[in-house]
Parts: sequence; structure tokens; C-alpha cells
Amino acid sequence: MASVLGKIQALEQEKRDLHTQLMSQESKLQKLTESKRAEMQQMLEGTIGRFIQDLQTKDEKTKTDLKAGLERLASRGDESGVWEVMACASAAHAERVNELERLRNEVNSFKEKEKALQGGVFGTEESRFGNDYGNKRKADEISSATTDNGVPNIFDEFTKTMMEKGGIAARFTE
Repeated sequence: MASVLGKIQALEQEKRDLHTQLMSQESKLQKLTESKRAEMQQMLEGTIGRFIQDLQTKDEKTKTDLKAGLERLASRGDESGVWEVMACASAAHAERVNELERLRNEVNSFKEKEKALQGGVFGTEESRFGNDYGNKRKADEISSATTDNGVPNIFDEFTKTMMEKGGIAARFTE
């Protein structure tokens, strides 16, 4: 009889130990679930919320039903397939919005640069031919030397220019 009572006492002690372990595991699980719920709620209010808001539907009730369903998933901490799909879709949407904004800024930057070039340094004829950027000749200052068939003779023009500047041809005449 004493051995049976000892066995029952050991089993009761093992039951208490297992119950303590179970309670410890449940509290850890509860803490993990709480953090998961908080993370899911934050995602629902942030990325997924903006995605749902930007969705174009015929009926606003559809959006509210979708959001209510996702809130139920977040309150339970249930990362089901539906939650995963919505998280991925909203992340892709946010990425596309950011990319669109980046491209919009880049286009605006290019437009500003184009405006600077259109009305900037080369905006007027005087700025193109002024001394600030060298002595570029105007078309009427270039000689009208042509070949026999009326085509401009650029080689004669080049020789003339070089001779005026004391070019290489002056060395050959010495």
C-alpha cells in the first residue's frame, strides 16, 4: 500500500510540474502572440491601410469588409495566407508609389535642367559668341570660299584661319 501511495504522490508531483511548465509556455506564447498582434496591427494601420485606401472599388463597403476581416486576423495574431498576400501586395504597392515619386522627381529635375539650358548660357546669340566662351565666329564672318561646283571649301577656309593665327604653314615658308 505504501508503494501505491508513493507512486500516486510522485504522479501528483509530476502533474504539478507539468502544469507549471504548461503555464510558463502559455505565458511565453501569450507574449509572443501579443508582439505578433502589435506588429500586425502596426502593419494594418500603415502599409496595408494605405494600400486598401488606394484600392479602387465600385463599393466602399468592400473596402470596409476587407479591412474588418484583416483586423480580425490581426487581433488573433493569425498570419494566414490571406494576411501574407495582403502584406506582399501592400509592400509592392508602397514600393511602386516610392518608385513613381522618385521618377517624378527625376523628371522634374530634368525639366529644370532643360529650362536652364534653353534660357541659360546659350539662350541668346550674344552669349554664344561673346568672349566668355572663346571667340566663336558668326556665319557672316566665315569666308565664302567655294569649290568649282559651289560646295564650301573647308580646307581653304582652314588654311586661311591657320595662316591668320600664325599657323603651321608659316614654318614651311621659312
